[in-house]
Amino acid sequence: MLAAAYLCTQRLWLVWGIHFGWNFFQDGIFGMPNSGITDFASWIQPQITGPVWLTAGNFGIEVSTVALFLTLLVGVFILRFVIKNKQIAPPVWSR
Repeated sequence: MLAAAYLCTQRLWLVWGIHFGWNFFQDGIFGMPNSGITDFASWIQPQITGPVWLTAGNFGIEVSTVALFLTLLVGVFILRFVIKNKQIAPPVWSR
């Protein structure tokens, strides 16, 4: 997803914004562990239960199957946009 976002704009600002937004909402708003860090206060205090493949256990929802498919889906959507608008530059050796 982040690579497709970079291809879309050719700048890191969108990539940084997506990453910051993901971490902010995951930890600061929804109270989910972010890369195993659970020390921050959040607006919502969730009780995460369920199988590890779905919730990713103590490490955080960012490594769960749900997050994998969500980021894959968004990445493919952005990549389709990039390909449709012909924003992918040819390799250096073929220019």
